[in-house]
Amino acid sequence: MRPYVLAMLAAGALLAQQDMGVVTGVVTDKSGAAVPGAKILIVNPATNEKRDAVTADSGAFTIGPLRIGQYNVSVERQGFKKATWTGINVSAQDRVRADFQLEIGALTESVSVTAETPVLNTETAALAHVVDEKQIRQLPLNGRNFQQLAWMTAGVMPATRSRDRESGFNAHGQPATQNNFIIDGIDNNNNVMGMQDRKSQVVVPSLDAVAEFKVQTSNYSAEFGRNSGAVMIVNLKSGTNALHGTMFEYLRNDKTDARDMFTYVDRTGDGRADPEVLKQHQFGGTIGGPILKNRTFFFGSWEARRQRRAQSDFVIVPTPEERSGIFATRLATILDPSTGQPFPANTIPRARWDATAVKLLELWPAANFTGSGTRQNFIRNPPWNNDRDQFDVRIDHDLTGKDKIFGRFSKNRTDNLRGSVFELPARGAAGNERAFDDDDAHSGVFSWTRIFRSNLVNEFRYGFVRQKVNKRELSQEPMAAVNEKYGIKGIPAQDKLFGLARLGFAGGIGYEGFGEPGSMPNFKIHQLHQWLNNTSWYKGNHNFKFGADLRWNRTDIFGGDSAHGNFQFDGQFTRISMADFLLGLPASFNLTTLLPGQMRFRNYMFFAQDDWKVTSKLTMNIGLRYELSSPWWEKHNNQSKININPGTNFNAIVNAGHCGDSWNCRSLVETDTNNWAPRLGLAYQVRQKTVIRSGAGIFYAGQGSLGANARMISNFPFYRSVTVQSTPARPALRLQDGVPANFFGDGKTPPNGLNWSVWQDRFPLPTVYQWNLAVQQELLPGWSLTTAYVGSSSNYIMGTYNWNGSPIGPPATEQQRRPIPQWNAIDLVSPYGQGNYNGLDVQLDKRFAKGYSLTAAYTWSHSIDNIPEQFGPGGGGLMDFRNINQNRGHSNFDVRHRFVSSAVWELPWKTGNRWADGLAAGWQLSGLVSMQTGSYFTITVPNARQRLGSTGIGNWWPDRVRDPRIENPTAERWFDTAAFTSPRNADGTWRLGNAGRSILATDSPFNVDAGLMKNFKVTERWNLQVRWEAFNLTNTPTLGDPVSNLESPDFGKVRTTVSTPRQMQFALRLSF
Repeated sequence: MRPYVLAMLAAGALLAQQDMGVVTGVVTDKSGAAVPGAKILIVNPATNEKRDAVTADSGAFTIGPLRIGQYNVSVERQGFKKATWTGINVSAQDRVRADFQLEIGALTESVSVTAETPVLNTETAALAHVVDEKQIRQLPLNGRNFQQLAWMTAGVMPATRSRDRESGFNAHGQPATQNNFIIDGIDNNNNVMGMQDRKSQVVVPSLDAVAEFKVQTSNYSAEFGRNSGAVMIVNLKSGTNALHGTMFEYLRNDKTDARDMFTYVDRTGDGRADPEVLKQHQFGGTIGGPILKNRTFFFGSWEARRQRRAQSDFVIVPTPEERSGIFATRLATILDPSTGQPFPANTIPRARWDATAVKLLELWPAANFTGSGTRQNFIRNPPWNNDRDQFDVRIDHDLTGKDKIFGRFSKNRTDNLRGSVFELPARGAAGNERAFDDDDAHSGVFSWTRIFRSNLVNEFRYGFVRQKVNKRELSQEPMAAVNEKYGIKGIPAQDKLFGLARLGFAGGIGYEGFGEPGSMPNFKIHQLHQWLNNTSWYKGNHNFKFGADLRWNRTDIFGGDSAHGNFQFDGQFTRISMADFLLGLPASFNLTTLLPGQMRFRNYMFFAQDDWKVTSKLTMNIGLRYELSSPWWEKHNNQSKININPGTNFNAIVNAGHCGDSWNCRSLVETDTNNWAPRLGLAYQVRQKTVIRSGAGIFYAGQGSLGANARMISNFPFYRSVTVQSTPARPALRLQDGVPANFFGDGKTPPNGLNWSVWQDRFPLPTVYQWNLAVQQELLPGWSLTTAYVGSSSNYIMGTYNWNGSPIGPPATEQQRRPIPQWNAIDLVSPYGQGNYNGLDVQLDKRFAKGYSLTAAYTWSHSIDNIPEQFGPGGGGLMDFRNINQNRGHSNFDVRHRFVSSAVWELPWKTGNRWADGLAAGWQLSGLVSMQTGSYFTITVPNARQRLGSTGIGNWWPDRVRDPRIENPTAERWFDTAAFTSPRNADGTWRLGNAGRSILATDSPFNVDAGLMKNFKVTERWNLQVRWEAFNLTNTPTLGDPVSNLESPDFGKVRTTVSTPRQMQFALRLSF
């Protein structure tokens, strides 16, 4: 049966009405008795859209679903005066309470209700925060990305060091990749493998195109699922009966910026360091209005960003002495691998130098800086150019009064050039973010709403998403030619590969490496077809909703992975990585073929929800949801795995489709079918101005944005990844000898040293149990205070470890002690992770009235888990997969305290003089202030394989001998480095340390953003706004992570910031 037929026959759509709200209430007379049979009429004055209803025997009524906006409600009943309530605001997912008390009289008489829209949520248990159009338009937002406004919500922590660098966030202890983004009721989540384009959403509409957005952070209804984090519901503007539009230009220039505290480049020659180069323009406009009055409306927007900036790279290159083979004894006494004795004068004789290393040595630029207080001695400011365009068009049409349709199309185009640390072909070992990026995204939706009766409404929606991300090397020189020039032999030539093989320098004494990183090039496509249908039925005191959401997903890749080759030097043979390099002795070498794949997966999701008004004071939210998500399969069954289960087929290769065409056989993973998610909530209005709300539910998470090389398309024979490791007696290979001709084998028989990615057979979806208890109080008209406790338990969190890792033992026999010695790593993807969260939320909101609005949020929270967040900062992976429980500690994103506040204030300056008022009136101030404690990181010891003789050890901890925290940490000494020692036994042998995971906190961010605006009334319809904004007004730096490598000479020092220095922005806005 065709998908769209299935969707229409199903009982409704999961997301179809998530961007709408309802108005509900009870009609009584003066004595408090219910008034049944009263006629309710609700009108949107902007479009003249009308809906009606009749009160039930209990006097209750509900009208919806209603598009967001402002409505007028009137009530008529024979024997009573007509009552009208104007200006009721309806937001997404709102159940706005509008109770009427009728007065006896003639219908020709009328009574106006002058009350504001209630600030109390008396109808649902969900914790949510709404940001309206005025706040969106007036608050200073760095980058004009509305997603940042989620940071104003209690329980939300910014996560700008995750993959979503501009506006990522964690909500109530959930990973940033588990947030759910919905735009006009359709999925807007980035499902590109690896989140390669570094944003959570498919399209990010212009700030001026957004009517409002709502963030739900806890115990949302059964309509929502598939992700366990917050739900961000975004509504784009629609046209109205009046023509409206905007034009704008926002400008930034480094002339008004401050510099980073670790920027040392003097571009102007005045003897002082200068801010990074920055030239940025954001410009565009919107327009919306009627095509046919009261029936057909249009809205369109376009925003462009043109950014030209420089980056500050501050890295370690060899000193002049080191380039001559002379190493300082303060770093280490280097050993001669052939004798095990120190080199005379700590110098490697030139006669011993590797011939290829001699050629490659010239790629390192000369040191150009001293005085940093660390080993960092080279500075460069490579370019970073970014061009972005966002287009949105929406049409709304009323077909018959009972049939309404709308369609919206959005497109995002981004071109990004981010230069790297060194000149080409050296490039520097920075990740694959330093590249050419050509990214496009499209999103479309069609909606048809049918009003069968005033209490029975059905809506069907179809959504389409397509993303293309194309990452390419900075170098335009073919890889084969570059490698030949520098003497790197044996890496297979590929027409699609450019640039130099990768060389990395790690261990205790590291250097900036060079060559192309992994996953380059990287071409990916994600495509989604989504069918939704939703039925709302209002019966007496019950508001029923039934829905289904069907999704067909495609995600393809053509990637380079490590097809350039990857040589790693770590000081195993001499104690210093560069000394190993000069001798041509890598500790490991990895080479892969190109990685193609055409992945597919599907989602079938259904829900039923009853919002039951038990009494006039008590409402219960009862829901049940079911989710069936297929495992990922490859279109042509180009997947395989190695069988690691004990039995006769142990170590056998299992190919996709070996047992048929079922999901299980094609994906090589059992389908998890037991995903029932009950939801229960209640809201009880204790007094007129006090509401108690509570809820609990089960939520299922997705797979985040796991990259292609962690999926089973990255296995033999469709793809080959081979790693050769060193032993104490020999290197992985000799650099000057190159890669052996038979490195990949004959293509039919898997070669030794092959790497595998294997998924656990039984793979339940991540499961989160969540609960909350909240008290909301109306303090004054327009003021509300919400205090809530939120708790959760997260289970079956996906993680990866090397199942084939050898236990601790003699390094010389490491390979023989692997469970399957012929293979290198078998990365097992397993749902071993577990976590829990407890938090206190306090949210104060003051609606805009009397010239100002205010929000303030405080969060106390504690998040604990045994697994690092996907793409998160701070490290903290498993030390020993044989003892997972010892990895339990603070979550990397755990933030103990956070306070954030925002305000908009229209300055009340008036003189009574016409000309003076022209200058004094129309001024506005706005601001955002935030402060929080730091997140956590882990101290590590390098070279576990060489010292412990184990490849089963991930993040190796040192011993902790005392509390490493100090009272006044600085960039020079962030913690007590003497509190950690090497984990060695009395006889000098190495062992596992006791320091623990995520034991130290980073710097505490503090930030103030401010805006000053002056509004001029040009004509009756045209208005001009001039605005100035400052980001990080106080220029307060937030330090980055300290050096956490125990054996680094810079251990405990900080030389990076994660904050942006003060930047100013100037803008002109014309609206009509």
